[in-house]
Amino acid sequence: MINNYGNYVGGGPSKGFTIDFAGSTATFYNTSSPLLNSVDVPCNNANNIVVRTSTPILCSSIAADGSDFTTNAPANIISASGVNCTARGGYTNSIVINFSSLLPAGTYIINAKQGSDNNTLAGLCNNGILLPSAAIAFIVKLNGKAAFDNESICYRQLPYIWNGIQVNGGGDSVATYTTTAAAGCDSTTILNLHVSPAPQQVNISKTICDEDFYHLPWDTTVTTAGTYTHHFTSINGCDSVIESVILKVIIPRGGTVEQRDSTIQTGFCENGSALLSVRNDFISYIWNTGQTNSSIIVNVAGTYDLFATDKDGCITIDTFVVARYPTPVASFHSVENLCIDSSITLDAGYGYSYYLWNNGSTDESITTNTPGIFWVALASTRGCTAIDTVNVITVPRPSGFLGSDVTKCSKKDVTLKPSAKFNAYTWSNGDKRESIIVSTGGQYWLTVTDNNGCTGRDSIMVIDSTCYSYFYMPNAFSPNYDMHNDIFKPTFSGAISHYNLSIYNRWGKLIFSTNDPLTGWDGTVKGYLQPIETYVWICSYSLDGSPLHTDRGPVTLIK
Repeated sequence: MINNYGNYVGGGPSKGFTIDFAGSTATFYNTSSPLLNSVDVPCNNANNIVVRTSTPILCSSIAADGSDFTTNAPANIISASGVNCTARGGYTNSIVINFSSLLPAGTYIINAKQGSDNNTLAGLCNNGILLPSAAIAFIVKLNGKAAFDNESICYRQLPYIWNGIQVNGGGDSVATYTTTAAAGCDSTTILNLHVSPAPQQVNISKTICDEDFYHLPWDTTVTTAGTYTHHFTSINGCDSVIESVILKVIIPRGGTVEQRDSTIQTGFCENGSALLSVRNDFISYIWNTGQTNSSIIVNVAGTYDLFATDKDGCITIDTFVVARYPTPVASFHSVENLCIDSSITLDAGYGYSYYLWNNGSTDESITTNTPGIFWVALASTRGCTAIDTVNVITVPRPSGFLGSDVTKCSKKDVTLKPSAKFNAYTWSNGDKRESIIVSTGGQYWLTVTDNNGCTGRDSIMVIDSTCYSYFYMPNAFSPNYDMHNDIFKPTFSGAISHYNLSIYNRWGKLIFSTNDPLTGWDGTVKGYLQPIETYVWICSYSLDGSPLHTDRGPVTLIK
C-alpha cells in the first residue's frame, strides 16, 4: 500500500512520496466499500465459521463480541476476531465467528450490521460495509472441501502464524492446512499471503545551539540532544516511513566567563574609563553602541550589551553593567582648628583599603598637638586613589566672658549670663543653660565650648549688699532737651512689678500711658510739645513683692 494521506491513525498532515518501481512491482487495491463475500463452511458439529470480505478491512473495526453479525443458525454468536490481527491493528479479509454451541448440518445465512462498538466493518479507507448487507448463505456439510485463504499483512507481522504454521514470506500458496472432521469431512485451505513492503527508513542529523529549539517534521518542538523517531502509518495501518532525527546540541563557551549569556559587574574611577573585552575567537561582534570590535573603552556609566557569534552560528550575549566609582574623600575639613594647649585627631574616614600620611603612618587617623599642613593618600576598595590636605591652625580658648563681679541687694536675685554665644555651657551648679538666676552671694564659674570646639572657664563673684526700697515721683520736669530732667518718670530702688503710669491733661483726657517703669513722658502728644501747665498722674505698682499700691499727684511742665 502507498499512503499519500499522511498519518492515518494520528490524523497528521499529508506527506508526499516519490515511488520508484525500478526492479520491483507494486499492487494497488481499490478503496471501495467492503462486502461479505463468502463463508468457509466447516464440517458439521463445528462451533465457528470464517467469513471472508470482498476487500481487506481494518482489524480495529471488528467488534470483539461478534455483534457486527446476525445469523439464523441454531446457536448464538459469542465473539469475533480478525485473522492475523495484532495489538497495533493491521488489516485482514478473514473473520472468525464463534458460536455458543456446535452447529448441526444444514443451510444457514449470515448478515452484517452495526456492532456494539458503534461502527460497522470498515475498509482500508475507513469506508463502512454497505448496509443492509446481502445475506450470505452457508452450509454445514458432512463432506469436506478445499478453499483458498487470501491474506494481507504488514511487513512487521512476519513471521506469520497461519493455522499453527509459521510463514516467513508472502506469495501464492505459501502454506496448506488440512483438517479431518470426526465424520470424515476433510477440509483443505491454501494460503495466498500478500505482505506490504518494509517501511522506508529516513535518518536526519541536525545541530542546534544551546537554548535554541528544533521543530521536528511531525510537529514536535525539542531543545535537548537525542534521537527522535516517528512512524508514519499508511492507510492500511502499516508503517510506510520510519523517520529518525539525530539532534546534537552545541553548548558554546561564554564571552568573558564560562557561563553563556552572562552579566558582568565592572566600573571605573572618576575621570577614568573601563575596558570591556571578550575572547577574540568569535566570528563577529556587535555592541549596543554599534561598535564591532571584541573590546571597547567606555567612560560613561551604564549597561553595555555584546552579541558575539561563533563558528557554529551560536550567539553569546554578555551584558556589562558599568558603574562610575567615586574618588576617595577624607573625612576631615580643609582647615581644622587646634585649641591652644591641646591635640587634635585627623581621621581620614573608615573603609578605605590603603592610607599613607605625610608622617609615614598607614593608620586611618593620626593625632597632633602642633599646627601645620598634613596630607593623606587614600585608595578605595575599587582601586580609586586620591590625596587630601588639611591645614591645622591654632585658635585661642574662650576667656573673660563673665565680666566683672556683681553686687546685688540681699534677698534679691541676679541673672548671670556670658557676654557671648557658645555651643555648650556648664555652670558650677551643674546647670547646662546659657544663663542662671542666683539668689545668694558667692563665686560662680562657667565652662563653655565655642564653635572651634575649644573649651574655656571664667568665674564671677556675686556680692550681697544691704539695699533699701523706695519709690518717688517728681512734681515737675522740663522737656527742653538739655539732658537734665527731660523725662517725667519715677525713681525707685527695689524690684518693681505690676507697674502702670497714666497722665491726664486739665480736661481729664488721657495723653500718656506705659507699663514700663523705665519709660517716661517726654511732654509731647503725637509729636507736639504740650503747653506749660499742670497735669495729673496716676501710678500703680508693687515694690519688692508688696501688695499693689496706687499713687496720684500733679506734675508741672516747665521750660
